[in-house]
Amino acid sequence: MTELVIPNTVAAIPQNAFYKCDFLTSVTIPSSVQSIGQGAFSSCNAVTALYIDSIESWCGVALASDNSHPLNGTATGKKLYVNNEPVTEL
Repeated sequence: MTELVIPNTVAAIPQNAFYKCDFLTSVTIPSSVQSIGQGAFSSCNAVTALYIDSIESWCGVALASDNSHPLNGTATGKKLYVNNEPVTEL
């Protein structure tokens, strides 16, 4: 699996949900997600793209730790997309 699309019926991504998904390169998280558990994306070092619905909803997501964030890995060239448009400035 290289692309992960979380369904919009999901409110929480549990602890270690995608731990060591080495081939995961793209993650889509809908605005329904309110929390991401510790280590949910830990060691997902190939992730370079995060797709979200809005900055406002993403800012409201409770991240349990630094390694809960999908773009926390070691990959280079990481990009954030809002409504499929790359974010170039905040």
